[in-house]
Amino acid sequence: MGSFFKIVIYIIIILIIFAILPKSFLDKIKKYFNWEIFWQTLKKGFDNLMNFIKEATGLDFSKIPASIKQAFGIDIIAIWSDIKNFLANFFMRLASFFR
Repeated sequence: MGSFFKIVIYIIIILIIFAILPKSFLDKIKKYFNWEIFWQTLKKGFDNLMNFIKEATGLDFSKIPASIKQAFGIDIIAIWSDIKNFLANFFMRLASFFR
């Protein structure tokens, strides 16, 4: 409960700061924030993480769903794609809300 209140207080402080800043200043810094570059950076970072794990441990994540499906009968690829589509839609709506 305490961490929830901390987050709420931080959000309120950020909102107050943005309420105080003049519109001309916000327009000047707006050009430094680009959603497409942000998403590309996150994707590149995730790909680099997966490559690092593959090279360091030899664990290939592309082979894991097939072995789980054979062992347990659970289609991890279908579950993952549903979760990924849900999160993509959620974050796109969230991004359009903040634009």
